[in-house]
Amino acid sequence: MENFELRCNHKGGNYIGGDDVFDVKCDDMLCYTTIINNPTSLLRWIAELFGTKLPDRGNRLRVSMDMIWDKYCDDGGLKTPATLQFCHGSCCIIYHVYPPDNFPTSSLENFLNTVA
Repeated sequence: MENFELRCNHKGGNYIGGDDVFDVKCDDMLCYTTIINNPTSLLRWIAELFGTKLPDRGNRLRVSMDMIWDKYCDDGGLKTPATLQFCHGSCCIIYHVYPPDNFPTSSLENFLNTVA
């Protein structure tokens, strides 16, 4: 990576509803990244992705996913994932899972079963 550039596109007022949007450029690749922290925005992004990208020809939608956890607690229990990142094409969404009960488990499970 020779060249990296981060530019704030919208701060707290994009079309998804008060979330931050950044243009991330690495060398010749440009990625539009939205950072959110509420499940409604995540579900809206997923629905929008299905509405515009899901092929009618029986092909599956390919989406990459990454999770970042906090370190183990002193008592040995795992903490809830701190962030989830979904990418498709040149679009990414980073979802901050806080508070832990803010996690749309069943919707995420349905989404992953559809795109896996």
